[in-house]
Amino acid sequence: MPKDRQSDFPASLVIAEKWAKEMGKTTQRGEAVDDQGIKSAMLAITHGDKPVYVRENNSCISVFILIEIPSELRKKISELPKETQLKLQMGLRHELLSNARTGFAFIPPKMESMASLEKIVIEQLLRISKDSTASFNRYSDAIQEVVTTAVRAMSILGILLMTESASTGTSGDKGVPPGMYA
Repeated sequence: MPKDRQSDFPASLVIAEKWAKEMGKTTQRGEAVDDQGIKSAMLAITHGDKPVYVRENNSCISVFILIEIPSELRKKISELPKETQLKLQMGLRHELLSNARTGFAFIPPKMESMASLEKIVIEQLLRISKDSTASFNRYSDAIQEVVTTAVRAMSILGILLMTESASTGTSGDKGVPPGMYA
């Protein structure tokens, strides 16, 4: 998509920012850096108390949330029997697959055990057009759906581990996370 003429911010993210503000959300422009050091524009949206991020992805936009698994929670997971860890992983995957429009990725991608899980990215891809009311509705749905999926996924960790630390789920920093994979 072309860039916004007033800045280097992509036109699709300008639309996403405008619509988020129309929904009453606060936004922050920023950029992410991938593991090769390539920078890309990103929009951070505050949805309730959860940060949701939007970035361009070819001719689409990606609406996603990043769940950081606290180290104390990973430590508790490592103390669980292997069978319980497997059940935890199955329950987590079940919740992450609960919405057909939402994809997810584990970080690290090839985790050796549930205790090695550091982050989860939950994402939806969509196209938006400023001339389409369906685009606005689908975009607002995507924001809500990635948050709902994240909360459902984190509830699995909370239920199985019976801990309050699982309910926090996302980083308290609502800005664009440093070193975020683009």
